[in-house]
Amino acid sequence: MRVDFNFGTEANSIEHLPSDIAAILLGRNISRKTFGDAFHWIYIVTRAKPGKKEPKMTWRWAKERKRHIVVESDVTLPDGISLRDSIIRLLESCKDIARRLNAFIEENVSFDKPAFLREVEKTIAEVPSDAELKTFLKNMDTEHVRRMGEVMFGFEAYRALVKKDPRTTSLAWLRLYVATKDASGWSSKHQKEISLVGHLIACALSRKISTPGYAEIYINLGSEEVDVRYRRRGLEEWSENAYALLPESAFKLKDMSDFRKGVLEACRIALLKMAANEGLDSDTIKKCLDAIDVAGLSTVFELGRVEHNNLEARIEYDFLNRRDDRAILQPLFRLCVKNTDNGKNKVFDLGPGDVWKMERIFSKIVVKPNSKTIEVVATPASGTKTKTVDIASLI
Repeated sequence: MRVDFNFGTEANSIEHLPSDIAAILLGRNISRKTFGDAFHWIYIVTRAKPGKKEPKMTWRWAKERKRHIVVESDVTLPDGISLRDSIIRLLESCKDIARRLNAFIEENVSFDKPAFLREVEKTIAEVPSDAELKTFLKNMDTEHVRRMGEVMFGFEAYRALVKKDPRTTSLAWLRLYVATKDASGWSSKHQKEISLVGHLIACALSRKISTPGYAEIYINLGSEEVDVRYRRRGLEEWSENAYALLPESAFKLKDMSDFRKGVLEACRIALLKMAANEGLDSDTIKKCLDAIDVAGLSTVFELGRVEHNNLEARIEYDFLNRRDDRAILQPLFRLCVKNTDNGKNKVFDLGPGDVWKMERIFSKIVVKPNSKTIEVVATPASGTKTKTVDIASLI
């Protein structure tokens, strides 16, 4: 669970050291945990000037998948109070907030208040002395990174608990990112191989599985599990994060096909774990990933297909035959036409292209038997473009 302390107002917060430290200390005991499926995140707004009205409690983005509660709290922090006592008072406010939460959440979800309060009490007992806090302040940045990374473990635990939404959205694309604080050992050669594996996975899974509402999956690759979650912890309604771990020893492999195998295996583990949490079709994921020839790059992918009487036409590509534009991978696309009556076939070169872009601009294949031609139609932003090929020799 994530608990943040904000001082001032939600719209206009004030930089407040006790609030930051309180969140970090409480996070040590709760970040990797979940306390039911009611919510994942409590955002406590400590009113700098308590008003006469009862402190408010509301959902922020109630329909969002990370159920986020905003709670106002009145905590008196008089002038001259020590840093330690300020932290303790903020943590003590969680007790009253927990009581109020039970009356706010819906009946069909759960919040384990006793377990949450035990962790709050434990944190209060562990608050460092004022002298110890001086040392703590020197490591605030490191403590913040660790906390925000571990929050994502708690979020994954929360997602595993909540009722799965219907799988209504076809997966459009998948992206593989390097997410590490120190990428010095990740040479440009390694980066390109990682990009290649990402494209192979994306092409294998695109339109093959459905999700509970997001069109893209981001696989974040790193060598340290907390750091990789800290580097890539954003969440949008149209995407979801998965986390893959690759040991540093993988970068010592001289054979790049072995390196790609290691990256693919790391991604497989991440995707199957995500599938378990999100209710995705793990059997289809396994089948699609098993079909990838990550060593020889011989896997053939299909962009589009049409059948007309005795003619079969399809656009296909692979990642062995490419004409890259610097870091952009550009496989060579080809139109394969076959006459199923006489067995004749012919391949037409369509040139290189970025798969992600081609997936979006490709429109249709049109067979015109009377003129003995086939048209490949694309619709980029600049206007419709058509490539016509002669199939007279096949008829």
